[in-house]
Amino acid sequence: MGGKLFIVVWLVLLMGHIALASVQIDGVAAFVNQHVITISDVLGASETLQQQLRSGRAGLAANEMYAEVLQDLIDRKLIVDSYQQQKEIQIPSMVVDERVQEVVQELFQDDRTSFLRALGEEGRSERSWREDIRQQVVVRAMRNLRVDRHIHISPTEIRAWYDANPDVFMQEAEVTYRMLVVDTPAQDDAEHSVVAEITGALEDGEDFEALTRRFSIDRFAERGGLRGPVDPQQLRDEVRHTLESLDVGAVSDPIVLGGNTVWLQLEAFVAGEKTSFAEAYDDIRARLFRQRAEELYDRWIQRLRAEAFITVAVDEPF
Repeated sequence: MGGKLFIVVWLVLLMGHIALASVQIDGVAAFVNQHVITISDVLGASETLQQQLRSGRAGLAANEMYAEVLQDLIDRKLIVDSYQQQKEIQIPSMVVDERVQEVVQELFQDDRTSFLRALGEEGRSERSWREDIRQQVVVRAMRNLRVDRHIHISPTEIRAWYDANPDVFMQEAEVTYRMLVVDTPAQDDAEHSVVAEITGALEDGEDFEALTRRFSIDRFAERGGLRGPVDPQQLRDEVRHTLESLDVGAVSDPIVLGGNTVWLQLEAFVAGEKTSFAEAYDDIRARLFRQRAEELYDRWIQRLRAEAFITVAVDEPF
């Protein structure tokens, strides 16, 4: 097999049949300047891709994810090379040491034995793992140098975006209410009906939720008739207008809807309103910053790619 390693992955096929498929897991994935990225490097950089392969989902989706992860690794190599060539910033080894310690603390509660055991299970040396951490620190520092420092969002830009996107900060009205539903009695039975009993109970101050659980005939009865929160505009006109006339906690007079008689109790009402500019300011600034950062980052990477030697050796290993 030309010195390449292969792993056998069980694929569960249709109709419950099981077959074996060989999936290449090592060999050169790409050359980037003087660097070599292997297929196992790509797999090791994506737990999601590993899960796909373990579950037997090799194919188009796995290859698409592989290509995305590979491009990210290529970009990392280019950024690390650009760090080596520039003179503007230097990252002291103590910064890498601190980040290494943070990771060990976060993932292993500062238990070095567990940390080394985990590296052994992955077949990695501490030195190679530390180099990965160093590269992460370098990428973050270089992105700050080449991208983040060059982004300036003015209050005027933020205001213009706020005015141009009014729907983004519009909070819709919401209403939460209870509804008690019973059959409307025939005229001859009106005086001795359930409607009369409920009306009397409400006049005596009995709890609306309890009455709903006891008498209501719809599927919300066991929830005490609770509905919402919903947009008031989605409600029938009779229901919406009745709720609009109530104070929170108040119960309506009975109203007839179709063949039913209902009572409504208003639980909560939030009026539709637009978030103020002051409240939206930080959110808009963050949106504009992310957008500008993505644009600058893409242009920066394209420049690095144009100046680099890049050859993708395997683009669809699965």
